[in-house]
Amino acid sequence: SGKDFSVQFDAATGELAQFTVNGKPLFKTPMAVNALRAASSNEPGVMAKSMANGLRELKLELLSYEAIDNGNSVTVKQSIKVSGKQAENISGYGDTKTTITARKQPLNDTNTHFINNLEWTIYADGTVVCQSVLLPRGNPLELLRLGYELQLPANMDNVAYYGRGPEENYADRKSGMPLGVYKTTAWDSFFPYGRPQDCGNHEDTRWVAVTDDKGNGLLFGSVGAPFAFSALPYTTTDLILANHPVELPKTTDKTVLVLSSATRGLGGASCGPGPMGRDIIKANKPYPMSFFMRPI
Repeated sequence: SGKDFSVQFDAATGELAQFTVNGKPLFKTPMAVNALRAASSNEPGVMAKSMANGLRELKLELLSYEAIDNGNSVTVKQSIKVSGKQAENISGYGDTKTTITARKQPLNDTNTHFINNLEWTIYADGTVVCQSVLLPRGNPLELLRLGYELQLPANMDNVAYYGRGPEENYADRKSGMPLGVYKTTAWDSFFPYGRPQDCGNHEDTRWVAVTDDKGNGLLFGSVGAPFAFSALPYTTTDLILANHPVELPKTTDKTVLVLSSATRGLGGASCGPGPMGRDIIKANKPYPMSFFMRPI
């Protein structure tokens, strides 16, 4: 803790559980690893394999934890095993009713999972720097994305960013979206495709600020390589289970922010080829991601 702020880690999971500014908690959920997005109409098969490996809902096992007082900062070092809670089947995606059911086969270390090595540095001005490397283990699966997800209060729905925009863009659909500073909202970032799916992604992001109407909130910035982000009023599961836009709620109690080290290209496999090899993410190499956050 420091002047007007505090951060809290979960002793059981190692997750950054809360960021409190001027006595107001800003996190609705801990900052968690995210390894899935709602498939576009080109990708339902990739999503089904990810869910069979349990990547929709993840569980954490804290392997090591160390907190070091540096005098003018605190360093927290962690190693966390990240794996699926339950292998799942999905059916009816893109049809009239999507269902998710548990598979009978239990998950084990042959399934896709990760070792997440992190080093957090908390400074006296409220800046928190995260340096992390996600190390895939088990099945070298093709992934839809890999990074971190955080739910913020619904009133923190104003989004300003320096990245590719103003329209959504992905690894293989970004050259027409110039780098610049843009402003939007979580609701305006949602696009009502006939079949709800992932949307609102922005590649090559240097920073993104998520604030309430008074301008209070959090700034997230890249440290080194840029990241991709999306800020939506819906979770991945919300989008997966809604077969039509009218099935999604008109209001929600959250803004879902995702910061991604890598996001799969969309390709054209609903009626053509998948993405080029350069735009396919596989769980077969380390994925580093470093960023900072600070109150604004």
